[in-house]
Amino acid sequence: MTVTFLTALIFGLVGPSRPPFGAPAQVVDSMFPPAVELARFRATVDGPPPTRLDGAPSRDALIRRFVGAVERRDQATLSRLLISKAEFAYLFFPASEYARAPYRQKPGLAWFRMTATSERGLGRLLARDGGRPLPLVGVKCPAPTPVDGRTRLWKDCRVVVRRDGATVERRLFGSIIERGGRFKFLTYATEY
Repeated sequence: MTVTFLTALIFGLVGPSRPPFGAPAQVVDSMFPPAVELARFRATVDGPPPTRLDGAPSRDALIRRFVGAVERRDQATLSRLLISKAEFAYLFFPASEYARAPYRQKPGLAWFRMTATSERGLGRLLARDGGRPLPLVGVKCPAPTPVDGRTRLWKDCRVVVRRDGATVERRLFGSIIERGGRFKFLTYATEY
């Protein structure tokens, strides 16, 4: 039995949501182009767009502040050391791998995933090490990864600390973003 175009149209086999037989299928990944998605995400940010990271002057200073805040269970300081939504929207996301294929994501989704990872990691870190001495011996970080001409990521850093008389290496946070000589944590993804 041969199906005619008219029969296919009547039974919904083709139409506005289905291409005619033999026509190439098109995939629409989003209702909005990436520039519109970014503009909509930025509209949810309070205050003026940041022009620089409000972070530590060095990677080591950032990590020292972090370790001290963990020892004191100082969640306010830990929150300030983490990239803000505004910094993410204006300084990190547009140049990140999440803004381009093959890893492209909507900025809101990328932000949600990063904050969820950070909340989970920080909660586990504070439950395990918070409020206890965490003597910092050193830091081991591979060479940074360039994001663009102004931004670099320090990934897979390990903190060397003394614990119960032994020296141990731990991954207590996720990537560190460096931009314009300022440093902040991108996430608090830990090994816990």
